[in-house]
Amino acid sequence: MTELLICSAALLLIFISAQLGAKSGGFSALFWALASLLSVLVTMRYWFLLSRCATENALASLPVAASLCFWGPFLVIVFVIMRLCETHLEQFASVAPSFVGRILGLLFGATAGAVFASALILTLGILVPQCFSKPSNLPVPIHEMPILAFRWIETNVAGVSQGDPAHTPLPHFKETSSGSPLFWR
Repeated sequence: MTELLICSAALLLIFISAQLGAKSGGFSALFWALASLLSVLVTMRYWFLLSRCATENALASLPVAASLCFWGPFLVIVFVIMRLCETHLEQFASVAPSFVGRILGLLFGATAGAVFASALILTLGILVPQCFSKPSNLPVPIHEMPILAFRWIETNVAGVSQGDPAHTPLPHFKETSSGSPLFWR
C-alpha cells in the first residue's frame, strides 16, 4: 500500500510539472528539463566521493550523508544552470506559447517532473528503506530508476563497464550481510 501511495505522489508531481511546462511553453520547459537531467547525471557521478568524504569526517550517518550529498550538488547545479539560462528565457517570456509550444512544454515539463520525482523517491529509498520493503508491489521499480538510467548511460554512451576502474559506485537497496541497508556498488 505504501508503494502505491508513493507512486501516486510521484505521478501527481509529474502531472503538476507537465502542467507548469505547458503554461510556460516548450522553450523554458526545455531548459528546466535539461537542467534537471544534467544535474542528476553530474550529481550521480560524484555522489559516492562526496558521501565518502562526509562519512569519513563523521558528519552524519551513511543514509543521511548520502541524501545530503545528493541534494546539495543537485540543487546547486540546477540553480546555476537556470541562472545562466535566465537571460535567454527573458527574451521569450513575453511571447505567449503556441499550441506546439504548449505540447512541447507539456512533454519537457513531464520529463523534468519525472527526473525530480525519481530523485525524491531514490533518496526516500535511502533514508527509509522500509518504504520499499516489497519492491515487487511496484509496477515499475521507480526507486531505482535514476540508478538504472545512469548505469545505461554509463555503459552504452560512455562505454564504462562495471568492471572498469572508472565505474561509478551507486547505492544498492538490498541489505548487506552486516545488516546495513545501504552500500555502494
